[in-house]
Amino acid sequence: MIKLAWVTEASELRLKNLSMLFVPAGVGVMVYFDLIAQQWLPLVLATAVSTAAVIAVTGLTANFLLRKGGAHEVVACCHPPCLELP
Repeated sequence: MIKLAWVTEASELRLKNLSMLFVPAGVGVMVYFDLIAQQWLPLVLATAVSTAAVIAVTGLTANFLLRKGGAHEVVACCHPPCLELP
C-alpha cells in the first residue's frame, strides 16, 4: 500500500504549479475559438470515440492479464481508512 508520506511532497509541488499547466491550453482555446466553434462536432466525436477506445483497450488488457494469471491483487483505495498516516 502506498503511504501518504511517500507522495505528499510530489503532490504538493504539482498542486502549487497546477495553474501554470492550464495557461497554455487556455490561451490556445482563446486563440482558436472561432475554429473550435466551427468544428465542435468533429472534436466532440473524436474525444468520445478515443475515450471509449481507451476504456475498451484497458478493460481487454486487464481481462487478458487476469486470465493469464500474471496480475496480482491490487488494492486501490483513497478514502481515509486505507491511507496509513505517519
